[in-house]
Amino acid sequence: MAKKKEEELGIAGAALKGIGKIVPGLGSLIEQAAKTEPFKERIKEVSKEVEKKLKGMPLRKEHIKIEHGFNIRPIIGKGKYREPIHPRVKRGVEEIKPEEPKKEDLVDVFDEKDIVRIVTELPGVTLKDIKIKIKGKKLTISAGKYHKGVELPSLVKKRIKKQYKNNILEIKLKKR
Repeated sequence: MAKKKEEELGIAGAALKGIGKIVPGLGSLIEQAAKTEPFKERIKEVSKEVEKKLKGMPLRKEHIKIEHGFNIRPIIGKGKYREPIHPRVKRGVEEIKPEEPKKEDLVDVFDEKDIVRIVTELPGVTLKDIKIKIKGKKLTISAGKYHKGVELPSLVKKRIKKQYKNNILEIKLKKR
């Protein structure tokens, strides 16, 4: 039963449980919180993120180089030698780094009562660089290298407000 409970909460839940055993009073607080659905959901999300990051860690790839004419003994630690596969074969280790994930330009569109609100991140530009075009139900945001088209949930009359602060652009459009 206890093992199943730990598996439900994943890596993050097990880590919190371990910390709860170390810090006096924290264990019972964590146990009480673990009974609530929002806490369980958040712990599952964090566990998935941790597992994803662990899977993305650099791998080690072993490769073999052939050396001619002499015997090579690779060193393992201080003064210890490992016998090679063959006197003329040298083993080496190469680190493989995962490819950097491409950052997707996210645009949040909120369909509110009288307005449509669009929020997006635009790092490294100024308010003067930002160009916004509306054609039918399509909104286009352009700024330097950034160019994004967004389908609006409804037709809009005019731009109410355009605000750019801390690399975040917020646009409010009045619905027709």
